[in-house]
Amino acid sequence: SISAPGADLVVNDTTYKFGAINPATECIAADVILDFKSGRGFYESHSLIVNDNLSCKKLFATDEIVVRGGNQIRMIGGEYGALWRNDGAKTYLLLTNRGDVYGGWNTLRPFAIDNATGELVIGTKLSASLNGNALTATKLQTPRLVSGVEFDGSKDITLTAAHVAAFARRATDTYADADGGVPWNAESGAYNVTRSGDSYILVNFYTGVGSCRTLQMKAHYRNGGLFYRSSRDGYGFEEDWAEVYTSKNLPPESYPVGAPIPWPSDTVPSGYALMQGQAFDKSAYPKLAAAYPSGVI
Repeated sequence: SISAPGADLVVNDTTYKFGAINPATECIAADVILDFKSGRGFYESHSLIVNDNLSCKKLFATDEIVVRGGNQIRMIGGEYGALWRNDGAKTYLLLTNRGDVYGGWNTLRPFAIDNATGELVIGTKLSASLNGNALTATKLQTPRLVSGVEFDGSKDITLTAAHVAAFARRATDTYADADGGVPWNAESGAYNVTRSGDSYILVNFYTGVGSCRTLQMKAHYRNGGLFYRSSRDGYGFEEDWAEVYTSKNLPPESYPVGAPIPWPSDTVPSGYALMQGQAFDKSAYPKLAAAYPSGVI
């Protein structure tokens, strides 16, 4: 046991106080105060140099705590130790292996900061609940596909109607009629097919399956004709275009020349004549003359 002196003990420039109530204010010209009253601890007004371990319950500082060396701070809890380490190039948060709280760090690198650039690296899986946007993100680490088009966030991408299995709202592409027009296995869409002096629109329906994999229809300008063709299996088009007849574009007459045709009025269309026993010019109508050698119908 020791007996505390009743007055301050002054040794050179250092005053030792025993039983100080407020060490900070009671240190007048002193560099160091030792206070043992009610566990108030230890107060130092200038630098403290310790050449061995320093043990305490709590350590308070009103300025920086400067730690030199590679491993600056070790935190121990449970069976693991965690270290803040600054190796001069980077600052790390490192972990020890389980049960080795005072040992070296393991291979995990959960957190690192580049001292020169401030770049932050998260080296393990990051779990977080976040809202908002990554305003400074420039590129995805793993690109993703958007309807078959690669997207990594570094630039805009363009999706066509074909990427989403849809028709384009304008010409899908352009082909030349002299080269056969639109191939049978071209993507579905509306195409512009050029000819010498004009062009026509062609609509291609391509399924890629079944016996009839493609249906094409083309139309000439100003109702100038409507045509279609279809493919077979994987062989493509084996037949030429077939014309679709309309009220404007009537089919060729299937009646033989000179055959009587019932007609509901006295007005007949061009190319026809009423049969009223009249004579006709056999040299002008040789086919009709073959049916009526007398030249009278």
